[in-house]
This record gives sequence, structure tokens and C-alpha cells, in this order.
Amino acid sequence: MRTKSVLLIAIILISIVSLTACSSTEQFFVFGTFLDMTVEGVSGGKVTREVFTYMESLETLLSPTVEGSDLHKINNAKAGDSVKCSAETMELLSIVEVIFDLSDGAYDPSIYPLVRLWNFSGDKFSQIEGKTPPTDEDIATALSVVGFDKAFTIDHVAGTVTKNVGYDGAMLDFGGVAKGYAVDKAMDNFDGKALVNLGGNIGAKGKEYTIGIGNPRESATPYFGSFTLSAGELISTSGDYERFFTYEGKRYHHILSPSTGKPSDSGLISVSVVCTNGAVGDALSTAIMVLGAEKGKALIARINDEFDLNVKAVLISTDLTYEVVGDLGFVKK
Repeated sequence: MRTKSVLLIAIILISIVSLTACSSTEQFFVFGTFLDMTVEGVSGGKVTREVFTYMESLETLLSPTVEGSDLHKINNAKAGDSVKCSAETMELLSIVEVIFDLSDGAYDPSIYPLVRLWNFSGDKFSQIEGKTPPTDEDIATALSVVGFDKAFTIDHVAGTVTKNVGYDGAMLDFGGVAKGYAVDKAMDNFDGKALVNLGGNIGAKGKEYTIGIGNPRESATPYFGSFTLSAGELISTSGDYERFFTYEGKRYHHILSPSTGKPSDSGLISVSVVCTNGAVGDALSTAIMVLGAEKGKALIARINDEFDLNVKAVLISTDLTYEVVGDLGFVKK
């Protein structure tokens, strides 16, 4: 698991470019990836350990592979049964519902049966040769239980999630939203200046930081470009280079389209979203990868019209051309 995660972080290639001489950095392992925290101040070590413990507690609630977690209980419940969930899970579900609706289902946490079918779940994936894509028949079977609005009933008053009758095999996964949520929540623990990086989901507190966006394809230059992440902002990146395998010369990546059950083929290979809500940014980066540039830009505009999140983005296409949405001060390497 550690080797796989080292590779994942190397592939993501989102790094901290600007640090200060007075800062200290500590690294932990949680949510199946590395957690790096750079803190300025004498009490940094104590705070980073507290944040790590907090994130571990979130993982025990939100990971579908941790036995006893809310998602594990939901995924293993019988159709018709209601599962009482934590306040954190219900808060995440409220965000998920909004992005699901606004993206017309391009972000759908109920694709977990497909994620597992493709062997892209955290407990099944290893980036090795010999993988083959599933058959169309198997994809169709998994798709029959996918559909967040059809497969589950969310009761925010009771704090419950119910798997609907007829969707016995339905399952939820917060893989496209939990890390952004965790970073966002962790920022509240820092009184001074800090930068938190959880598997490429990065949040800034107290000052600006220059952040490099990694090159989505092999290059002599590891960074595609850089921009300034302002205090209170978070960035999430999704790309077809994070988890993938190659079969008969074709790349099959982990960002699956809920409509086709197959890896997204929208013309985008990397999407970095910056906003003031980590969970929203995390989910949006996935949704835009599925939607493509034009529909993705329309989604950003709609969210900025309805919510005060100041969403910005860098969209990289298959031909390595790029487009910047919003005022990021992005500089191409």
C-alpha cells in the first residue's frame, strides 16, 4: 500500500513550490495516501498530530473499505433498511446532492459498483500490467444499480440513508469528495499559517502559497504550470493519470462516466479546481472531467452564480492545450 501511494503522489505531481524558512513539515498516512502539513510557528508539531488524528477519525466514518464506517454499513445494508449516519456523513451527502443535481449526474457517488468492477477501488487497485477491461455485459449489470437519485433515499431530519427496494447491489463511495472535505475541515485547527496536502487536495491558511500543477503526461518538465493559492482557498485535481492501466495500447483510467460505465472520454485529461469549499472543489474536478470543457465551464458559471465559492479552474486537454477559468494568475511552465 505504501509503494502504491508513493507512486500515486508522484503521478499526481501537485507540489508546494513556495515554503518559508520558519516552517516545519510533517508527513503522515491516511485515506490511503500521504498527508503533508507545513506549519509556521512553534506549536506546529502538536497541531499536525491533532489534525492527523482527526483525519483518521474521518476515514473511519467515510471510507467504504473500513468495516463499521457509515459507508460500509450503507453498502452492506439490505434494500429497504435505513442506516443512521454521523453528522459528517450527512453534511457530505448534502454537498453531494447539490453537485449531483447541478452536474446532471456527472458526479455520482453511487458508481462504486463500477469502480469495483474496474478494480479501481483503493483495496483492489495496483498499477501493474495484465489488467483487462470488464465486458459490456458486466458493465451493464453494474450500471443497473447506479443512480444516486434512484438507489438511495436521504433523510436529513432523521440522519439516515436508505437503500431503495430494487437496488440491493447499490453502493456509495466518497472517493471523489472525502479528501477535499477532510482538508477543508482540518484547516479550522490551525490558528496561524499552514498548508495541508492530502493526496493532491491542498488547502492554504493564513497566507498565499505558489502551487505547481503537475504535468499529466511524461515530460522533461514535471510541472505544467503554477498559480497562487490564496489563504482560505483549496485546490483539487482529477486526471486520467492518477489510476489507470493500459490494454492493447489504450489507457483506461479511474474517472468513470456514470452514463456509460466506462472511463470518461470528454477530451480532458486533467482538471484542477480552486474554490473555498474543499468538498465542492473535489467533486467538481471529477464532474468536469466527465462533462468536458464546455459543459464544465457552464457548470462552474452556474455554481458561481448560485453560491459564493469563487470557483476557478485549469482544464488540460488531450492535446496538452489548456484553458484557465477565472483569475488564477496561472503561469504555464
